[in-house]
Amino acid sequence: MTPPALSRLLLPPGPAGVTRLAGAVRRMLAGTESSLEVVPSDRPPPTNVTIGFDAPAIVVPTSGSTGAPRRVVLPLSALLASADRGSAALGQPGRWLTTIPVTGVGGVLTIVRSLRAGFDPVAWSGVGGAEPFTAASFSAIAAPLLTTTQSASVPVYVSLVPTQLRRILADPATAAVLAEFTAVLVGGSRLPTDLRQAAEVAGVRVVATYGATETAGGVVFDGKPLPDVTVTLEPEPADDTDTGDEPNLGHELDTGVDPEAGVEAGVIVIGGPTVAAGYLDDPHETSFVPHGFRTGDRGEWRGGRLIVNGRIDDIIKVGGVKVSLNAITNVLRSDPRVRDAHVIARPSTEWGQVPHAFVVLRDPGTSDPSADLIEAVGLALGRRSQPPTMAVVPEIPVTAAGKPIRRET
Repeated sequence: MTPPALSRLLLPPGPAGVTRLAGAVRRMLAGTESSLEVVPSDRPPPTNVTIGFDAPAIVVPTSGSTGAPRRVVLPLSALLASADRGSAALGQPGRWLTTIPVTGVGGVLTIVRSLRAGFDPVAWSGVGGAEPFTAASFSAIAAPLLTTTQSASVPVYVSLVPTQLRRILADPATAAVLAEFTAVLVGGSRLPTDLRQAAEVAGVRVVATYGATETAGGVVFDGKPLPDVTVTLEPEPADDTDTGDEPNLGHELDTGVDPEAGVEAGVIVIGGPTVAAGYLDDPHETSFVPHGFRTGDRGEWRGGRLIVNGRIDDIIKVGGVKVSLNAITNVLRSDPRVRDAHVIARPSTEWGQVPHAFVVLRDPGTSDPSADLIEAVGLALGRRSQPPTMAVVPEIPVTAAGKPIRRET
């Protein structure tokens, strides 16, 4: 028998895309919809495949923050395991406001969690890039939703990326609206300490999530794995190609691990019922192992909580010397003039790759500190770690899913 072709679900930006996917998920839960692939309507259609699945699945693209998006096969059982365990960790199921793209796993989960709780998800007007995120447009949908759900004593949740959270907190009236949510999940990228503190001061119950598309989204809440989710740390791959002509201070700063303190550290591998079945376009990808999925992130346990210390591929070679993009980022963030920073790799005909930095200033009126910051990086990490170029920007550039872009090609 010829297996059925995978059906495509084109999702336009805006609430229409949320409604369309919610309908498909509802049919899957009822057993009347087979497997489907989520496709952003503004992207070229992926290569068609004819494939059969043992059980219903949703194929979701990765964010593409490190390269071309991958097509991740997420069995419905994995999505349900992630959604149900997440709802239990928050206290109880409830209704969700969808503000992040449903062409990514984070947005898909808001739909699954809401439907599992017996509610239709509610969509922010600009979801999926239909319009820029503003505090006013968030409040316009959040305030009436809270009125409706609170009168029925229904918990209400929202998932945000850090940029969205920062914009909301900048407006005290909207911050007060956000504080009325039962909980606010923040994922997609690192939650800066100052941003968490600002949210808590505003009375917002923030939960920082960690995971990947390949693990059915965030499965570690505030450093604690969800029930049945395993997190193991494995040794980093050996690399003996470093010429060693400059001290590798960046790598040391990047891990922040004191070996004598007995801190366990390594590459994060996530296992359990939420792990994807693999990549549709690369079934032989070695990141999927018998005990889980190798995330490519470096982590450590501190006080029983998982701390994520950047990606192992944040180490680039500049003229044969290993340079840690994460360490450079940490140096830049330590400057009191800098609110946030992000460093990516750029190709270089002379050095192979070089770091390029983006910085966001606390006071936009501050004179350009690029020269000072570049010098500070050199003093802390060595001259090869100094970014040849640096851009002062109002916000860190991100993908459509809200993740910082990691590399330029």
